[in-house]
Amino acid sequence: MKLSYIPRNIAILGLGKTGLSVARFFASIYEIAGCNVFCIDDNDEKFYSSREIFQNSRNVKFVKNVPWEKIDVLVVSPGVVSKRDKHPSFSCALRGGAAIMSDIELFLRMFSYVKMAGITGTNGKSTTCALVKRALCNAGIAAEVVGNFGCPIFDFADEDHLRGVYILEISSYQLLLTNFLPLEVAAITNISSHHIDAHGTLGEYIAAKKKIFFQAKRAVVGDLIDGQKDIEVFFQNQDGACGSRNSSKFHEFAGPRKCKVVYVSERSEADFCYCASGIFEKGRSAKYVLPENEWFSRSHNIQNAAIAIAVCRSLGVEDVCFDGFFGLEHRQEIVGSCKEVVYVNDSKATSPEAVKSAVLAFSRDYDIFWIGGGVVQDDSLAPISDIARYVKKAFFIGEAADRYAHIASSSGILYEKSGDIETALCSAQYECESRVMKGASVRDSLVLKKAVILFSPGCASFDQFKNFEHRGDVFKKLIANRFECDKR
Repeated sequence: MKLSYIPRNIAILGLGKTGLSVARFFASIYEIAGCNVFCIDDNDEKFYSSREIFQNSRNVKFVKNVPWEKIDVLVVSPGVVSKRDKHPSFSCALRGGAAIMSDIELFLRMFSYVKMAGITGTNGKSTTCALVKRALCNAGIAAEVVGNFGCPIFDFADEDHLRGVYILEISSYQLLLTNFLPLEVAAITNISSHHIDAHGTLGEYIAAKKKIFFQAKRAVVGDLIDGQKDIEVFFQNQDGACGSRNSSKFHEFAGPRKCKVVYVSERSEADFCYCASGIFEKGRSAKYVLPENEWFSRSHNIQNAAIAIAVCRSLGVEDVCFDGFFGLEHRQEIVGSCKEVVYVNDSKATSPEAVKSAVLAFSRDYDIFWIGGGVVQDDSLAPISDIARYVKKAFFIGEAADRYAHIASSSGILYEKSGDIETALCSAQYECESRVMKGASVRDSLVLKKAVILFSPGCASFDQFKNFEHRGDVFKKLIANRFECDKR
């Protein structure tokens, strides 16, 4: 295994999936690298359970007091980044002269020769990463999605993966502590107000997202800020000046290393233009043919596919094909149907903007009964007002129930505060059955749309669940247990 950089002493702050993956990797290369690893976590349960896993390791130590004067690198898990101004480990590391970075930066410093594409954005980044992987694999190129997708990058630091392409999903938290990111191509899917509680302002959030471009060879950008079609503001230089979409300021983004900008939009002048009839590349006569399945019929998925095509073309793929892709688990996932009611698990929707995307995706063909709520965040709730006319009734759960109820009331959405997911599901099911009974005449039944019970929380999950995967699994289990659904 070729290593470009070897830290002698590292500290790991946070022992979730990311922190443990770093520890496992350094335990595995002890014979060739000889690194010492010091693990810390404020959660005693995580600390002691993790220590049990590494009890036979010669170089991974679990400590309450880190020898900061010896530490070369402090690796910070994503979940701890929001505490960077308060947690004592940050100041101790800086006083000791240690570099503070994400696991992603450490990986790229140790394996500087790998080929990597990076994708970020408020919504759609997981889906776009998965589309890129499918297209690369269809083209015969070994690829793996890592990072915020749920797969820590050090879990794929082996010879087979090092020879392929890494598709990095990177969050704003991870970007805050990543200052070395030499990507073949970097993409931002979109930007909307999210995680403002951690970043302070929308400007700071955008600044974190922009870091993905600074050392990239090529930048792929969609229509970025809160649905605005004008993105020049995103490419301002330090003086605040910006040019037209055809100017050098736009096409040569002024980061520490200049990169070519590829624009993806519904606008005809874009490098990659998407519309109802397909996806077109400037200078290429034939349009890209998408698979004929329900997933690709949803308009926002076509946008994700267009960005994925632009990323793949930037990686040198000549013929981009998404055959075999049917969407992601927990992202607008149709999990069953029963008595003219379709059940959709969209647990991965952790922002109001993601809820809006899900509602719009099903609004043409279905009457929507929406289950939302979870951990209160500082996100703008304006997208909820935008979908008011499509939602027949909403059912709110968790800490955010009162906040969602307020915006629903002011937007004219019928709602009830259900408290938990099982109660919400029972109530939604009852409303769907009542709706059928009310429209039971022959004439009404001919025009009555199917109903969809859409579980799209628009919030984080940590009030009642371990994570969004656990939340989605609970919803799917309730569907399987309570109703005799015909799996689709």
